[in-house]
Amino acid sequence: MRGNPQIESGNLDKDLEMLSASETNHARFTKKLVSKFFVILANQPVTSPLSTYDCQYERQFYRVLAGHKTIEKENILNNCMRLWSEQSMRRQDGLLYQPNTFMVAVRTLSGVFKSRGINYSAA
Repeated sequence: MRGNPQIESGNLDKDLEMLSASETNHARFTKKLVSKFFVILANQPVTSPLSTYDCQYERQFYRVLAGHKTIEKENILNNCMRLWSEQSMRRQDGLLYQPNTFMVAVRTLSGVFKSRGINYSAA
């Protein structure tokens, strides 16, 4: 069992509490990515309610956006993705990530959303 990784903001997400040595690098990458996404949402007053936990769906974000696609849901998701991308495009040294690296992150988030019932495409 490895130690728990720290998120840049210093907060540990519930998803990161128990990382086992048997997990793949992709699973760790996905957990860190999702956790960072919700940390960014939690730090903004407008989107912070979406990052809170709910008994049934884990996060309000999934409850609000799951189901059929509507214009309102698409706008909420696009604004959340815009906020996340503005704060995630830069590396710690201040340079921009390569476009392919960033698209892997977008596609990974899109896959997580789809597995939670959110109809979103990264296209």
